[in-house]
Amino acid sequence: MIEEFVEYFEPLTISRLTATLGTFGNTIMAWNDLEDTEGYIRTLNGGERVSADKVTVYSTHRLYFFITDIKEKDRISYNSHLYDVKLIDNKREFYQVDLELIE
Repeated sequence: MIEEFVEYFEPLTISRLTATLGTFGNTIMAWNDLEDTEGYIRTLNGGERVSADKVTVYSTHRLYFFITDIKEKDRISYNSHLYDVKLIDNKREFYQVDLELIE
């Protein structure tokens, strides 16, 4: 299945929210780039919206890419847009990741 998308792969960046200790001992939360990779993001139509948990969080896009370090709650930067990672489905050879467009 992933083979049909590989030709459309484009660069993307995975970011993770991390805590660092500030000058005065305070905790500072910031998004840090974790990895640059390639993948393909497609828009889900209204009938394909996916509920990721009991709180019913909806996905607006789906990302296909080869397995790497990614976790739910990470962020994806792709073609000048930011997406929150909502649900990761490991398909053995690749990831299918549900995203929500945030900007």
